[in-house]
Amino acid sequence: MDIDVLREDSFKWQAIPDSWFVDRLGQLCSLLKDYSFEDAELSIVLANNKFIQNLNSEYRGKDKPTNVLSFPASDKTGYIIRGPLGDIILAHETILQESDAEKKGFETHMTHLLLHGLLHLLGYNHIEDDEAHEMERIEIEILQKIGIKNPYL
Repeated sequence: MDIDVLREDSFKWQAIPDSWFVDRLGQLCSLLKDYSFEDAELSIVLANNKFIQNLNSEYRGKDKPTNVLSFPASDKTGYIIRGPLGDIILAHETILQESDAEKKGFETHMTHLLLHGLLHLLGYNHIEDDEAHEMERIEIEILQKIGIKNPYL
């Protein structure tokens, strides 16, 4: 898998090296056993609240920052991923605020959001209750495999 890490706000994200994101996403992908990511490409954009708020407003009609946004490169979904999968955008301030409020480690919360964003790129959603339950089930299962407790408790 080819992973590009783009720093829209390099100052806020300076404490975490690109390799952390590449390694963590690679670990998460390896645990999604039904999928093959060998020929996949994706980008992680490390942003701030202003940047993600602009995207959230433009693409979702919500004029406020959010923790993570995902932009799939294609509407096609399948188990063998070839070529561009899409982009995952993370907002530093929002993730930091949430991790403090929920008493979670910053990297722990960010790992959950990377997985959440990845699942969106794979076609999962949480618009309907049954979709949300399935997405949460997968997140809980994968995160537990790497020693992260259920993020929804």
